[in-house]
Amino acid sequence: GKAQDPSECDTLPSDNTIENNIIAFLSEDGENPNPNPNLLNVNYTCMAQGMSMDSYREVSVIVRYSESGNTELNQFDLQCITGGGGSSGWQAISGSFEPAPDGFVSLETRTNCSQCRVSA
Repeated sequence: GKAQDPSECDTLPSDNTIENNIIAFLSEDGENPNPNPNLLNVNYTCMAQGMSMDSYREVSVIVRYSESGNTELNQFDLQCITGGGGSSGWQAISGSFEPAPDGFVSLETRTNCSQCRVSA
């Protein structure tokens, strides 16, 4: 059915969107009710392409950000979701607070995948 198809976004998430998703993730964690991460850099490790040219269903990013004076390195999977009114946007569907190994940041971006997460 059409309704079950993953949404497709025709732009990658903006830094601002990624930052907002990090904030949502950090505040859910409960340890820090008012996180204020400052995005330093974003590295895409996966961009799952949609059906149409230059559209994306899901992306995996490794983000380096500073928070309360510490530099953090985390991985997030973001999925394109369609909200009310047919507008699409990005939402973090999983995050890892395990620091990614440094070598991970220079990995090639995979684009030949239909989704980024490994299905359970």
